[in-house]
Amino acid sequence: MKTFIQRFHLPVRRSLAAVCLGLYLVATFTCQAQAAQKITPRIRLRYTYDDNILFSRGHQVRDWLYEAWPSLSWRQISERDLLDMKATLHAQKFDTERKLDTLDQDYQLEMSRKITEAFTASINGRYRVDTSLNEEFTEEGFRPTRKKRKSYAFSPRIQWQATERSTFSLSLPVYHVNYKGSGNVDYGSAYLNLVYSLLLSDEKTSLFIQPSLGTIDFENGNTRTYDLMIGVGKNFSERLSGTLMAGFNYTRSHTRISGIRTVWGTSLLPSGETIEYGYTEAYRKIQAFDKTGWIGQGSLEWKWDTGHCNLHLSRSVTGSSYGETLLRNNLSADIRTGISARLGAYLGLSISSVKSQAEKLYTDYTATYLSPGIYYKITPTVDLGIYYRYGFIDDRKTSETGQRNRFMIQLNFRDLTGIGG
Repeated sequence: MKTFIQRFHLPVRRSLAAVCLGLYLVATFTCQAQAAQKITPRIRLRYTYDDNILFSRGHQVRDWLYEAWPSLSWRQISERDLLDMKATLHAQKFDTERKLDTLDQDYQLEMSRKITEAFTASINGRYRVDTSLNEEFTEEGFRPTRKKRKSYAFSPRIQWQATERSTFSLSLPVYHVNYKGSGNVDYGSAYLNLVYSLLLSDEKTSLFIQPSLGTIDFENGNTRTYDLMIGVGKNFSERLSGTLMAGFNYTRSHTRISGIRTVWGTSLLPSGETIEYGYTEAYRKIQAFDKTGWIGQGSLEWKWDTGHCNLHLSRSVTGSSYGETLLRNNLSADIRTGISARLGAYLGLSISSVKSQAEKLYTDYTATYLSPGIYYKITPTVDLGIYYRYGFIDDRKTSETGQRNRFMIQLNFRDLTGIGG
């Protein structure tokens, strides 16, 4: 008999819940009334100098590039429902390296419905056609080969307000990415997460417990994950809040290996003489190994009159374009604050350490980026900024390093309908 995790691994079954929930939510929005709607067109323009476009250690290519992000979002909200859709294009035009010119696409969807006073259903989805290098380094700390990729992610979720203080939520996040050409490995993942939260009597502190099951699939193998985390959240004030969770992780990985090997044997001749001979044959085998360790996540949010600061940290097991499962530690922070009525400053920082979970160490490095900037509010919805981004990779396996500098001038129209505001 197949175990639950084996059944959960089947692509059709792991997608069925999301499809059914999505159809249900779409149906509800087609018949709702008295919903507030807002359509927001935006555009962001950027002129960039990049001294290492491919983030290469050995062959650095410099160039200027022009970038544009036109987007359109539609938000519809009522007392019980929320529908938020956004479509964005990203055009990149290089001054010299014109073979790298791209037009990327990004589509996002968020839907939720309060079915009863106790039950809420929601689904988040995203589909992207883009290039892998910049996005994966910024978002995940990975440095893949720069290739076109198609990726989709969706996460259906059901929340049950069991009592005034206790809540259960069940989610099924699914992700898949496909790279064009060679150099990167396609992979996908699916998880089943259950979260229980309890609000304590002080009305400021919450306790959490989160068990989860997951599967990460590669072209040459897969990894099963089992997690259990407990944690606490605290609203210290109206402007300061944070959460911290930690627990244990167990993974079971299988890797398919194939190749050509030489087989030796002996043969007895009629004369009684023994001779040794060899021949080659193709082989396939599966390597399996287990890993246990600890995982965790935390966040801190601090707001003040003219800005905010967000701090995130995490330790997790994740798939990658390297075709292997990685243990990833990440610390990220972003600070945005006003200097005067129109002048503001920004600082972003991310430090990621990634290491192979396999018995043979293929990947082991630290990736860092630092991004300060300053911007001027021309109007409440238009600002002009100057930004700098520094990227650095320290490969502990090869003792090699790589770095990248980007200088950017950016004009941001956050709402084209309010340019004159």
